[in-house]
Amino acid sequence: MNLTGKVAFITGAGSGIGAAMAETFDQAGASVVIFDLNPAGQEVADSLKNPSLFVNGNVTSAQDIKQAVQASIETFGKIDILINNAGIFRDKKLLQMSEEEWDAVLDVNLKGAFTAMKEIGQHMMENKYGKIINISSVSHKGNFGQANYSASKAGLVSLTSTAAFELSPYVTVNAIAPGAIDTPLFQSMDEKGKQKFLKKIPLKRAGKPEEIAQAALFLASDASSYITGTLLEVDGGLTTGLNLR
Repeated sequence: MNLTGKVAFITGAGSGIGAAMAETFDQAGASVVIFDLNPAGQEVADSLKNPSLFVNGNVTSAQDIKQAVQASIETFGKIDILINNAGIFRDKKLLQMSEEEWDAVLDVNLKGAFTAMKEIGQHMMENKYGKIINISSVSHKGNFGQANYSASKAGLVSLTSTAAFELSPYVTVNAIAPGAIDTPLFQSMDEKGKQKFLKKIPLKRAGKPEEIAQAALFLASDASSYITGTLLEVDGGLTTGLNLR
């Protein structure tokens, strides 16, 4: 799964899963553009061995995305891979959720992906090549206290299917649904709640950010050239139904 000569644009790559994908893609030979509101993205870019670029910006701003895309093309000449990874939580039960909390999550998780896909998808169609990967979640099926987050991730799955049709035959569009991943957010759970959750997972552990990155690498490489419009669940078996025992 060699990405030598490819350019990957990754949103939310300043930390967590996004940073792991930036490192994995760099190791595979790609040049990486890190687009993140978090200035820590510069540290990630500086740690990569191949030419890279950090652009500080907000996925909720169409202007920020447009400027980041322009800077990427000016620097590298093209964008081959787009990973819509940026995402936020504002968890609360439906009846207690504010309109602002609903809008904030949908704006980042879904509208941001739409805007990046529209801007970069046009460039890919002109180049007659592209790989788009949307990071959804197992919560796309619905999860208690996550009406906004679940709706945004379900929207990403539908957006993936639609874009796969509309951007064919030159661009493949796929999604990944991570389960429990060992990030600072997961570690912040109390130990009792964490262990209760882990018991539901057939593999009995949380996933590693690098394991999501490897799945993304597969979908970004030519090894997945005949795959489009699909959702790859990387969740240790959480959604197989085995956890109902």
